[in-house]
Amino acid sequence: FAKHIERRLYRSWRLHQTVKELSSAVQTRLTTCFALRHRMLHFVQNLVYYMMVEVINPQWHQMEKRLEGVNNLDNLLKAHEAFQDACLEEC
Repeated sequence: FAKHIERRLYRSWRLHQTVKELSSAVQTRLTTCFALRHRMLHFVQNLVYYMMVEVINPQWHQMEKRLEGVNNLDNLLKAHEAFQDACLEEC
């Protein structure tokens, strides 16, 4: 969901780039909108970074270690469920 929001904010940034070509009066009125979009995009980018680097990657490495000893489907599903639970707990 966060990546979807990030893409939507990038689309609005592209739209704002076309609006910037309009008169300075329009730009002045939209300055607050530009700033809000920028702050929201910054927040979403940092959230995605945190989830990937601080949560998912370390848990992925732990799951890979657990998978080395897996010899049947049930153990595989348990390892995957533990991975998902750990990710959700840290997010």
